Amino acid sequence: MHKILSILRFIINSRQINRIKPVGVKGLVQYIVDHKLQFYHFGELEGIRHQLLQNHNDIEIVDLGAGSSYSNTSSKKISEVAKQQLSSSAQLQILSRIVMYEEAKHCLELGASLGLSSLYLAKSTKGKVISFEGNKAFVKLIDYQKKVLKISNLNIIEGNFDLTLDKYLKDCSLIDFAFIDGNHREKATIEYYYKIKEKCSQTAILVFDDIYWSKGMTNAWNTIKEDIDCKYSVDLYFMGIIFLDKSIATKEHVKIITTKWN
Repeated sequence: MHKILSILRFIINSRQINRIKPVGVKGLVQYIVDHKLQFYHFGELEGIRHQLLQNHNDIEIVDLGAGSSYSNTSSKKISEVAKQQLSSSAQLQILSRIVMYEEAKHCLELGASLGLSSLYLAKSTKGKVISFEGNKAFVKLIDYQKKVLKISNLNIIEGNFDLTLDKYLKDCSLIDFAFIDGNHREKATIEYYYKIKEKCSQTAILVFDDIYWSKGMTNAWNTIKEDIDCKYSVDLYFMGIIFLDKSIATKEHVKIITTKWN
């Protein structure tokens, strides 16, 4: 019921991109939702998706968050995990375009899963991508994919986010982009935002996945977008985008329907 009501409210309250006031935000949104903008690595990485969907080998699952239907420890076929956890090509390409448009040099991701989103981010920047993943078997699979694709700017940090994130943020350089998609609990999502924003550059962009996945995630999104340091927010329904750019004069929250929702 929550998802049905949220979709109806989203559609009723959505608006056209041309009604976005800040020029920088409007330019970015126009760019990222233009699905005609295709880049060479999109096809290459969708080939990886196809391989994962066809891979029927078993892989160990360790669920550390609320966004999984798995028990604490179990075994599933890689193809099943891919069907349930991989973001759509349209969504990953939006992330890729954000990173490219902003020329982000330091990208952070919470929740690598099978690594397709991590690979998209790494292929979209000449800078570094740091991705956190709690499942050792997933990390091993991503390391293999990195070698196959000859990717050298992606580093996977293994372990529970609650233990590994603080340690990394303590001495890291300023973050330009962050994708939070690892623990779909309200309290944890809000805590990640407050921790990460303290290490962000002045024009950083943060993206939250599955903001209508549950009432808790929607509550988290509403809390985050009202934070004083959130200067503007864009709700695409399947993800929410937070702008920390202090040069944005008017705070506003907009809902935009893209041509592709999945």
